[in-house]
Amino acid sequence: MLNKNKGSILILMVIIIAIISSISLTTLSIAVSQYQIKKTNSNIKRAFYLSEDGINSASLRACDLICRACADSANKTDEYVELYPDDIAVAESLFKNNYKLYVINRAASTINNGGNPSIKIINYNDLFFMDEKLTLHVKSTYVSDAGIEKSLNVNLVILIPCYADIKAGILDFSELFHLSSFDL
Repeated sequence: MLNKNKGSILILMVIIIAIISSISLTTLSIAVSQYQIKKTNSNIKRAFYLSEDGINSASLRACDLICRACADSANKTDEYVELYPDDIAVAESLFKNNYKLYVINRAASTINNGGNPSIKIINYNDLFFMDEKLTLHVKSTYVSDAGIEKSLNVNLVILIPCYADIKAGILDFSELFHLSSFDL
Protein backbone atom coordinates (compact mmCIF):
# COMPACT_ATOMS: atom_id res chain seq x y z
CA MET A 1 0.00 0.00 0.00
CA LEU A 2 2.87 2.39 0.59
CA ASN A 3 4.13 1.81 -2.92
CA LYS A 4 0.94 3.13 -4.53
CA ASN A 5 1.45 6.78 -3.28
CA LYS A 6 4.57 7.16 -5.47
CA GLY A 7 5.60 10.58 -4.11
CA SER A 8 2.19 12.20 -3.73
CA ILE A 9 2.86 12.83 -0.05
CA LEU A 10 6.18 14.46 -0.93
CA ILE A 11 4.50 16.70 -3.51
CA LEU A 12 1.76 17.54 -1.00
CA MET A 13 4.40 18.46 1.61
CA VAL A 14 6.26 20.67 -0.91
CA ILE A 15 3.00 22.46 -1.79
CA ILE A 16 2.13 22.99 1.90
CA ILE A 17 5.64 24.31 2.66
CA ALA A 18 5.42 26.63 -0.38
CA ILE A 19 2.05 27.99 0.79
CA ILE A 20 3.33 28.53 4.34
CA SER A 21 6.49 30.21 2.98
CA SER A 22 4.39 32.51 0.77
CA ILE A 23 2.17 33.50 3.68
CA SER A 24 5.23 34.09 5.88
CA LEU A 25 6.97 36.25 3.28
CA THR A 26 3.79 38.25 2.66
CA THR A 27 3.34 38.83 6.40
CA LEU A 28 6.99 39.84 6.77
CA SER A 29 6.72 42.20 3.80
CA ILE A 30 3.61 43.85 5.27
CA ALA A 31 5.31 44.21 8.66
CA VAL A 32 8.40 45.84 7.12
CA SER A 33 6.21 48.21 5.06
CA GLN A 34 4.23 49.20 8.17
CA TYR A 35 7.48 49.85 10.04
CA GLN A 36 8.77 52.07 7.22
CA ILE A 37 5.49 54.00 7.14
CA LYS A 38 5.60 54.54 10.92
CA LYS A 39 9.24 55.62 10.76
CA THR A 40 8.51 58.09 7.94
CA ASN A 41 5.50 59.50 9.83
CA SER A 42 7.66 59.84 12.91
CA ASN A 43 10.33 61.72 10.91
CA ILE A 44 7.68 64.01 9.40
CA LYS A 45 6.24 64.81 12.84
CA ARG A 46 9.74 65.41 14.22
CA ALA A 47 10.53 67.77 11.33
CA PHE A 48 7.25 69.63 11.94
CA TYR A 49 7.94 70.06 15.66
CA LEU A 50 11.51 71.20 15.05
CA SER A 51 10.26 73.67 12.45
CA GLU A 52 7.77 74.90 15.04
CA ASP A 53 10.70 75.27 17.43
CA GLY A 54 12.17 77.72 14.93
CA ILE A 55 9.01 79.83 15.23
CA ASN A 56 9.35 79.73 19.03
CA SER A 57 12.97 80.82 18.70
CA ALA A 58 11.91 83.70 16.44
CA SER A 59 9.36 84.75 19.08
CA LEU A 60 12.03 84.79 21.79
CA ARG A 61 14.35 86.80 19.57
CA ALA A 62 11.52 89.25 18.82
CA CYS A 63 10.86 89.67 22.54
CA ASP A 64 14.56 90.37 23.09
CA LEU A 65 14.51 92.88 20.22
CA ILE A 66 11.49 94.63 21.74
CA CYS A 67 13.15 94.82 25.17
CA ARG A 68 16.32 96.32 23.70
CA ALA A 69 14.30 98.74 21.53
CA CYS A 70 12.31 99.91 24.54
CA ALA A 71 15.45 100.42 26.62
CA ASP A 72 17.28 102.30 23.86
CA SER A 73 14.28 104.47 23.00
CA ALA A 74 13.52 105.18 26.66
CA ASN A 75 17.13 106.30 27.24
CA LYS A 76 17.03 108.67 24.27
CA THR A 77 13.63 110.00 25.30
CA ASP A 78 14.80 110.46 28.91
CA GLU A 79 17.64 112.65 27.65
CA TYR A 80 15.11 114.78 25.77
CA VAL A 81 12.78 114.97 28.79
CA GLU A 82 15.68 116.21 30.96
CA LEU A 83 16.14 119.12 28.56
CA TYR A 84 12.43 119.77 27.93
CA PRO A 85 10.43 118.38 30.88
CA ASP A 86 7.13 120.03 29.88
CA ASP A 87 7.02 118.63 26.35
CA ILE A 88 5.52 115.18 27.05
CA ALA A 89 3.70 114.89 23.70
CA VAL A 90 6.93 115.37 21.75
CA ALA A 91 8.69 112.96 24.12
CA GLU A 92 6.06 110.29 23.38
CA SER A 93 6.44 110.91 19.64
CA LEU A 94 10.24 110.78 19.93
CA PHE A 95 10.00 107.49 21.82
CA LYS A 96 7.74 105.94 19.19
CA ASN A 97 9.92 107.07 16.29
CA ASN A 98 13.12 105.80 17.94
CA TYR A 99 11.39 102.51 18.77
CA LYS A 100 10.20 102.07 15.18
CA LEU A 101 13.63 102.79 13.72
CA TYR A 102 15.36 100.47 16.18
CA VAL A 103 13.01 97.57 15.48
CA ILE A 104 12.99 97.97 11.69
CA ASN A 105 16.78 98.36 11.44
CA ARG A 106 17.55 95.35 13.63
CA ALA A 107 14.67 92.95 13.00
CA ALA A 108 16.34 90.90 10.26
CA SER A 109 19.74 90.65 11.94
CA THR A 110 18.14 89.66 15.24
CA ILE A 111 15.54 87.15 14.05
CA ASN A 112 17.12 85.58 10.94
CA ASN A 113 19.07 82.39 11.62
CA GLY A 114 20.86 80.25 9.05
CA GLY A 115 20.96 77.11 11.20
CA ASN A 116 18.64 74.14 11.26
CA PRO A 117 15.85 75.13 11.60
CA SER A 118 16.46 78.06 9.31
CA ILE A 119 14.55 81.20 10.32
CA LYS A 120 14.03 83.98 7.78
CA ILE A 121 11.99 87.15 7.57
CA ILE A 122 10.37 86.92 4.14
CA ASN A 123 9.29 90.58 3.87
CA TYR A 124 12.72 91.92 4.91
CA ASN A 125 12.76 94.63 2.23
CA ASP A 126 9.25 95.84 3.02
CA LEU A 127 9.23 96.55 6.76
CA PHE A 128 7.11 99.42 8.03
CA PHE A 129 4.72 100.14 10.88
CA MET A 130 1.10 100.42 9.84
CA ASP A 131 -1.56 101.31 12.43
CA GLU A 132 1.07 101.08 15.19
CA LYS A 133 1.93 97.49 14.13
CA LEU A 134 4.83 95.90 12.29
CA THR A 135 4.08 92.57 10.64
CA LEU A 136 7.03 90.27 10.03
CA HIS A 137 6.40 87.30 7.74
CA VAL A 138 8.62 84.65 9.34
CA LYS A 139 9.44 81.31 7.71
CA SER A 140 10.99 78.46 9.67
CA THR A 141 12.36 75.50 7.70
CA TYR A 142 13.78 72.29 9.14
CA VAL A 143 15.54 69.65 7.03
CA SER A 144 16.04 66.27 8.69
CA ASP A 145 18.97 63.92 8.17
CA ALA A 146 16.65 61.76 6.06
CA GLY A 147 16.01 64.72 3.74
CA ILE A 148 12.50 65.47 4.98
CA GLU A 149 11.86 69.22 4.80
CA LYS A 150 9.10 70.94 6.74
CA SER A 151 8.35 74.66 6.64
CA LEU A 152 6.08 76.83 8.74
CA ASN A 153 5.10 80.41 7.96
CA VAL A 154 3.71 82.81 10.53
CA ASN A 155 3.05 86.51 10.88
CA LEU A 156 4.83 87.94 13.89
CA VAL A 157 3.10 91.20 14.80
CA ILE A 158 5.09 93.73 16.85
CA LEU A 159 3.24 96.55 18.62
CA ILE A 160 4.44 99.93 19.87
CA PRO A 161 4.46 100.48 23.64
CA CYS A 162 3.52 103.67 25.42
CA TYR A 163 6.41 105.70 26.86
CA ALA A 164 4.43 106.44 30.02
CA ASP A 165 3.92 102.70 30.65
CA ILE A 166 7.65 102.08 30.36
CA LYS A 167 8.45 104.92 32.75
CA ALA A 168 5.83 103.65 35.21
CA GLY A 169 7.25 100.11 34.98
CA ILE A 170 3.86 98.55 34.23
CA LEU A 171 4.67 97.28 30.74
CA ASP A 172 4.44 93.55 30.03
CA PHE A 173 6.74 92.92 27.07
CA SER A 174 4.93 89.71 26.14
CA GLU A 175 1.89 91.83 25.21
CA LEU A 176 3.90 93.75 22.60
CA PHE A 177 3.94 90.93 20.06
CA HIS A 178 1.80 88.02 18.97
CA LEU A 179 1.72 85.36 16.30
CA SER A 180 -0.99 85.13 13.66
CA SER A 181 -1.75 83.46 10.33
CA PHE A 182 0.00 80.12 10.75
CA ASP A 183 0.63 78.47 7.39
CA LEU A 184 1.91 74.92 7.13
